[in-house]
Amino acid sequence: MADPSAPSPENAPSSENVPPVLETSRLLLRPWRDTDTPAPGEGPDAASLRFMPAGAQPGADDFAAWLARRRREMATAADLHWCIADLATDEMLGNVQIFRMGPAEGRFQGELGYWLRPAARGRGVSGEAVVAVVAHAFRPVADGGLGLVRLHAGTDSDNHVSQAVLRSAGFTQWGADHRAWRRNDGSLADGVYFELLADERDVVG
Repeated sequence: MADPSAPSPENAPSSENVPPVLETSRLLLRPWRDTDTPAPGEGPDAASLRFMPAGAQPGADDFAAWLARRRREMATAADLHWCIADLATDEMLGNVQIFRMGPAEGRFQGELGYWLRPAARGRGVSGEAVVAVVAHAFRPVADGGLGLVRLHAGTDSDNHVSQAVLRSAGFTQWGADHRAWRRNDGSLADGVYFELLADERDVVG
């Protein structure tokens, strides 16, 4: 697995815990801006509402509140949220995040999450963004990374697309549970859980 270019020193996280800018062949992963508001009709669709917790993906009406929450979460230094943007146009395509890392001192793992606008799906965008963020997560702190040793993620058992993204990035399934996820429609779903260790990624790559 190719290791995307390390962030430059000027893009290193600041004292406000702003995520560093990461670049891939097609994408720019950058901090969210107030101007990244989804256009009407570009908010969560039926698939998003089925598989993600309420409020995880914003629409035009609740974007400002969503962004304020994400900035508060990042201020704790336990979470990082990147806007996935098109490298050529800077258009907002979605979000990728590492969260629940805990305090910077002594942290060693985090949870991975991501979503895309409906129009951005089907082009491998999530997979490309995940590879870049995983590389940053496992890069040593001395080299500008997070220095984590483990990433993990959970999905609804029916969310096969998200599971394929994780497997493509080198994650392996370590467990599952039953009727443990409540969907937005009130139904209960099984959960599927994945993990990736830094030394395993080196072997996979």
